Amino acid sequence: MSCAIDRHDWSLDCEKCASCGASRADTHQWRMGRCSKCGQSIDQPGGDGHTRLTQAAFQGSLELVKVLLDGGAKLEATTKDDFWPLIATAQKGHLDIVKALIAAGANVLASTNVGNTALIAACINGHSEVARVLIEAGSNVNAADIDGNVVLQAAAQNCDTDVVQRLLERGADLHVGTKVCEHIVYNAVGSGRADTVRLLMAHGVPLAGVLDATTLVIVAGSGYLEMVTLLLENGADVNSQEPRMRLSPVAAAAAYGKLDVVKLLVAKGADLSVTDRLGNTVVALAERKQHWHVASYLRTAARAQE
Repeated sequence: MSCAIDRHDWSLDCEKCASCGASRADTHQWRMGRCSKCGQSIDQPGGDGHTRLTQAAFQGSLELVKVLLDGGAKLEATTKDDFWPLIATAQKGHLDIVKALIAAGANVLASTNVGNTALIAACINGHSEVARVLIEAGSNVNAADIDGNVVLQAAAQNCDTDVVQRLLERGADLHVGTKVCEHIVYNAVGSGRADTVRLLMAHGVPLAGVLDATTLVIVAGSGYLEMVTLLLENGADVNSQEPRMRLSPVAAAAAYGKLDVVKLLVAKGADLSVTDRLGNTVVALAERKQHWHVASYLRTAARAQE
């Protein structure tokens, strides 16, 4: 259904015809928070429940964000889940929009109904540069969501070491509780962030909780050479086997074709005669995944161990 030429009724909404529902590009003329043509509020949520400013911030449209701010859009206008424009753009990593919203007075301490702040959103998604801006703007470095997950956990796992350093300098608490402390270092270890782990160690975080077989197997299989080295230097057992499949670290590295890690583990004394729960040798695991270069190296190394 459509209206006759030039007979659309845009009186109620400058983007949608009241008669036939046809749509057109945003032609609102925003002034002091309302459209001077149709009277609609600039902060009226759309069909997805988000305000125009939140949508523009999330989508990364800096020019539209500027237009909406100039037109009187409220920085604190949120959706039913308290999804603030600043949190939306921090989640997506739109640095210029983050800066623009902060300059306009956005509240960096605001949180959603599940406790996520812009800083938490930036750290969860690995947007280190955005996280730095938010930290400098006064974000709460000890913010936590409703599950108790703190900023440092996300930063240790997803951001560069400099972000973690800045959080600590601003008073981020490593010792909220033993469980949280262990989670922070585990997140860094599991992501292969050796520099971050060293920084955490320098601040008194122990590695005891991440020197188990399962962690070493995961790190070895991921190919995190520097992290494997760090764990071995701090007491991890090169010949430990995780409980479920009885995989050793060298078996995991072989299965995933991580030759540099395999060579390191062999040099550190990895026993190539051990088998997993199904009886697979380290060489067999490499061959099964067609990592022929790894299998060739392991056969030579195994003969040397005989």
